Amino acid sequence: MPILYRPDRRPSAGSWLSKRGLMNLYASGEDYLEAILVLYKKFGSVRSVDIARHMEVSKPSVCHAVNILKEGFLTIDENHFLYLTSQGKVVAEKIYERHRFFTEELIEAGVDPRQAETDACKMEHVISDQSFPKLKEQKEKNRLLLNLFTAYVVKSVEGKRTTEIQNAISRLVKGKTVLIIVTNVYTKRKNTNA
Repeated sequence: MPILYRPDRRPSAGSWLSKRGLMNLYASGEDYLEAILVLYKKFGSVRSVDIARHMEVSKPSVCHAVNILKEGFLTIDENHFLYLTSQGKVVAEKIYERHRFFTEELIEAGVDPRQAETDACKMEHVISDQSFPKLKEQKEKNRLLLNLFTAYVVKSVEGKRTTEIQNAISRLVKGKTVLIIVTNVYTKRKNTNA
């Protein structure tokens, strides 16, 4: 059976109160919420059997998880469809955002996509709420600088060698420092026909 909560953990963004007292979700609980979110976005509805298939776990494991997560993170209607509560959606979206971020970063770094998915699933649970926004902010700054630089270079050469320059920029290795020198050398031709 998956361990979805641990009563002795300190409160965090994923904590909640129930009859059992203050509890925090473990990674497996977050994974179930993330799976429900992903499946709901993909199919519009989610049942326990869908989660079992998606996560490749047994139906009894899903039932156990659902019974725990019903205490604040999801609801079940009379047709056995699962829905995230507002708190469940907050947790699921947080984990899903981290998962996508780390998967993209790892693939961009050259990691095999399947391995990137596996590693991202681990990383999404251990990074703190303080560190993740800083990583996102840094990536966004780098992306903005690269976009500004690309626009500047393209404009500077007035269409000359644009493809060559864009190809060179796309080959830059993330995390490596490079020196880029852009020269503006034009030769003026004399009109000798006059």
